Amino acid sequence: MSTQMTIELSAEKPRKHEFYRATLDLPATELQIEDALSKARFQNESSKKYIDIEEAILFDPSHLSVTADDIHMLNYLAKRLDSLSEEDEIKFEALYYARTRGMKEDEQIQVGSVINMTFGLNMIPLAVNIGTDYELGRFVVENDFDERFENVPDAALSYLDYKSIGKEFRERDDGVFYGKYYVPTRYHEPDNLYDGTHVLPESPSDSAVFSLLVAKAPETDPDEVLKSAQWLHLPESKDEMNALAKQLGASQIEDCVFYDFKSSIPQIEGFMLQSMGDIDKLNELALNYLTLSAEERTMFKAVMERRHVTTLDSAIAAFRSLYDYEFSLDAENSDDFFKEYLAHHLPTNFDTRWLDGIRSDIDADRLLQQLGAEVKFNENYFSNSTAPCFYHIAR
Repeated sequence: MSTQMTIELSAEKPRKHEFYRATLDLPATELQIEDALSKARFQNESSKKYIDIEEAILFDPSHLSVTADDIHMLNYLAKRLDSLSEEDEIKFEALYYARTRGMKEDEQIQVGSVINMTFGLNMIPLAVNIGTDYELGRFVVENDFDERFENVPDAALSYLDYKSIGKEFRERDDGVFYGKYYVPTRYHEPDNLYDGTHVLPESPSDSAVFSLLVAKAPETDPDEVLKSAQWLHLPESKDEMNALAKQLGASQIEDCVFYDFKSSIPQIEGFMLQSMGDIDKLNELALNYLTLSAEERTMFKAVMERRHVTTLDSAIAAFRSLYDYEFSLDAENSDDFFKEYLAHHLPTNFDTRWLDGIRSDIDADRLLQQLGAEVKFNENYFSNSTAPCFYHIAR
């Protein structure tokens, strides 16, 4: 899949006029969406949440109405766009332009309406090398698309007002000149109307923790097997992995090589899999990761950051030590944690707004030392936010 749009997720920080932020390329897997939601702290029910489209490849998002609940609809739209042929991409872009060109600055279009534009594109004809009303008019006359001109003598054709004829047809067709193409969008009648619940059939990659493009180990030139490479999605049973290896001409999965690596865990990168001999370790990580709740997966990533994980063995060790830690998602610094800690231990009727006005840097640092805790700026995991994760070793 190729990126069709990039969105930014933001959620207001508790008691502050600032935001947690994360960006996400779509289409994305469910685990990648979960990771972005976690980075932006979307699990905080009291926060105001927003989604903004930073970039879209095939359409102008300025009129698109998006709410914080639309992330899965946007992902579905991205999947639909990614599935279009090159010709259908042209038709979609022209259709979207035709539907939005007359809209006022404050008018909006719903995501579901754009999704519907990705269906029924086969009903729209495409005329090549026609970019003006004059060229369209000649095309209409020369191909007998208007019975009024069928019996015009050849000697009289040069006197026809081709520009006016083309303009008439373009307006009738709600037509668009798009590059070197003419697209009559009035023929668009989607045969599948998006109902808000319809989704693409899930593929194995949608639920994969890791995906590897694998092939039989080459004898000389690495490119010799690349054309036959196939995607392996983890977790997977060993029998299925070896069955794929046999399809590729190898006796077992360990005898293969991988050319690409995709991870739903930002802290686990391709360089950690030094050879396919470690595929069982990677598969174990994938299996273990799916046993965790969404909150535990966030904590696992934070623990890997704290332990500076750079190998599969250290990642597995981090998983096994997961419950030696406690985790606070909203504390960005020692002062934040100090106030959070006090608020937790103060009487329930205590007005915690009083805490916002105190400075507690020295006492906050002393509390961290006493608890064996650490505030860590996580530049990889929270790559689009200055917010660190906070966690401490449980006593």
